[in-house]
Amino acid sequence: MPPHIAPGILPSDEKERKIFLDFLKKQIKDHPVVKEHHGKWKEIIEWVDEGNQFSEWNEDARTVKPVTLVRRKKRLIVNLMKPLAEALESKINTTFKVVGSPNSSEQADISAGKVSTKFIGYNDYVNSIEALWEDFKYDLTRTGNAFFKVVFDKGKHGYAKNKDGGKVRVEGEVVMSVPSVFNMRPDPTSKNRENWKWFIEIVEMTEAEIEETFDVDFKKLKAETSETSASKYEGMNEPEEEKDKSVNTHILTLYWEVDSKKYPKGRHIIATGDTVLHAEENTGCFPGKDGGIPSWHLGYHRKGNSMWHKSPMHYIQPIQRAFNRLISIISEHIEGWRAKIVAPFGTIKKGAYTDESFEILEIMQGSGPIHPVNTPSLGAEVPAHLDFLRSMIPEVSNVHEVSYA
Repeated sequence: MPPHIAPGILPSDEKERKIFLDFLKKQIKDHPVVKEHHGKWKEIIEWVDEGNQFSEWNEDARTVKPVTLVRRKKRLIVNLMKPLAEALESKINTTFKVVGSPNSSEQADISAGKVSTKFIGYNDYVNSIEALWEDFKYDLTRTGNAFFKVVFDKGKHGYAKNKDGGKVRVEGEVVMSVPSVFNMRPDPTSKNRENWKWFIEIVEMTEAEIEETFDVDFKKLKAETSETSASKYEGMNEPEEEKDKSVNTHILTLYWEVDSKKYPKGRHIIATGDTVLHAEENTGCFPGKDGGIPSWHLGYHRKGNSMWHKSPMHYIQPIQRAFNRLISIISEHIEGWRAKIVAPFGTIKKGAYTDESFEILEIMQGSGPIHPVNTPSLGAEVPAHLDFLRSMIPEVSNVHEVSYA
């Protein structure tokens, strides 16, 4: 079957259509958030969750690479960021409530709205809100940004009670999700959701899923296949080593456009490469609500007039770096330290001493007794500075009660 493309949604001119599809493809790799923020987010995730803290984002290689140590060799890491992130997650209170909206201002409808609000709270068979909020808080504490998506899915269903007290199946259901922050592309000309003119979400789907979801014979459509391309996941944060390379998948762009003079009800277009799978008027999040965008963006710490926020881990990272450096210096000093003794040349009889536990320094002077030398130790200010750095972690993050629970 051909893809569902409503008339008047895509440009009729082939050149204009190609320009539009190139615009969609460009957002995957060249959207400003990819260039300016993705690298730092990936670096912080490596630091927090993997403890890979002797590394930094390399823009040329587009990956996180180990740093080169010139003077030192020791790489000792005490990951203070992970328990801090978990403590922050536990302290972020999230609440969610679905409200039944009355159809009119009549008292009967208002009462019915209140009843439906209570009923919906105990009748969600599709969404696990608690688990979704945990994913949401993960993105928020690592990157400083998180997205929440709400759509009305006609393929799902819920249940309602009839007058006899039995269950009645109702087609369609409100479905919530927390898409990866790395796959979201909001309109960069606007600073908040209210002013977004368009929004793109990037997803990966198999050919079988595409055929089932869009009711098309995908193999007969002209598609840009990139299953073996090394840059297939560029612009995303997908663990390629976990992918099954024997399964053909495609990267889809889900595009929502708000209402305008040219498109009074907005547009909703789904494409992969140069192939359009779906194009129609934008019905928004719910039936009867035209031209809406189904995603919401929340941030942790606002940075000036930027749309993108900073996470607490961003401010803690320099302290963690200094902490790792100092404990590595101390460890290297202790590991390389050996007691030393001074012995005048010719006074040591072969086999009389062992140098495994200490180092012998032979000096050219008159005969005299052998005596130990006090090796200078690290100054008292070093452990004091170490304690200072440790105390600054909760201070800078504004979390004064760190919990490992």
